[in-house]
Amino acid sequence: MKQKYLMLSMVLLLMFFLWTFMTFQGTFLMIDSSIYNYISLYINDFNTLLMKIITFFGSSLFIISGVIILLFFSKKHYLKIILMFIGEIMLNNFAKIIIKRDRPNILPLVIEKSFSYPSGHAMISTFFYFFLIYFLLNLSISKNKKILLSFICLLFIFLICFSRIYLGVHYFSDIIGGILLGLSYFYFCFYFYQKKRI
Repeated sequence: MKQKYLMLSMVLLLMFFLWTFMTFQGTFLMIDSSIYNYISLYINDFNTLLMKIITFFGSSLFIISGVIILLFFSKKHYLKIILMFIGEIMLNNFAKIIIKRDRPNILPLVIEKSFSYPSGHAMISTFFYFFLIYFLLNLSISKNKKILLSFICLLFIFLICFSRIYLGVHYFSDIIGGILLGLSYFYFCFYFYQKKRI
């Protein structure tokens, strides 16, 4: 049964490669443009402040802080948990350097200096909040609380990804690429977690 996580990781990785190929063939240019143009209709000072707050929950500073907190509850496996998250950051940076997609050619509401694809916020947030869901599901709390907290984690992923498009630093296709690669890496790590109890 544990093999299914490795298989799922491979399927998601294949989907990432396919999505990446289609992205650079220009398949999603109209979709990227249409989604941003629609979202940009709602740009105002209040929404911008809100999106900047939301995007912080997918930032490196917040994720690192969250990982440190998790380590207090997983003292036996702290080194391997750290390595998983370092590995993800390295994977995202490697993908960005290899693919070298420029940021959207619009006036961004925040400044980012790295390449655009795949979205680091989308990828790292997906991995972190899915890892958090796994952690929550193993707590001794009621089923309803587990469902509620898991839903909140998924909502955070959506809102963080949305904020990146709103702020003008990512295309929609960047976001999907980040989610696919983040999920692939999560299930790859989860396979070894289940197999070797990281």
